[in-house]
Amino acid sequence: MREHFDRLLAQTSLVTLALAIAIGWSLFQVAKGVADLVNGLLTEYPNGSQLISYVNSQPATWIVQGRVLTFTMLIQGIVELTIVLIAAALIVRRKQTNR
Repeated sequence: MREHFDRLLAQTSLVTLALAIAIGWSLFQVAKGVADLVNGLLTEYPNGSQLISYVNSQPATWIVQGRVLTFTMLIQGIVELTIVLIAAALIVRRKQTNR
């Protein structure tokens, strides 16, 4: 197992490794955003001033029929993933033009 890992690291550039980590983290953020959204859909909160103050303090959050829909983490994850994919595409394009 160690030999396979060492061979993989020898064949992989630092940029590729960094992009893979960044894409993995971005996908984790998107998954966390989806989990937060589903959690809000499945949890019914009682009406109260605490809930309204919570919603007012969170961006991209709404109360719909006693459910809290928050898109903050989902939007953040999608933006992160988009930026990483654009950076990866620019790097690949630059490598192809340099050949």
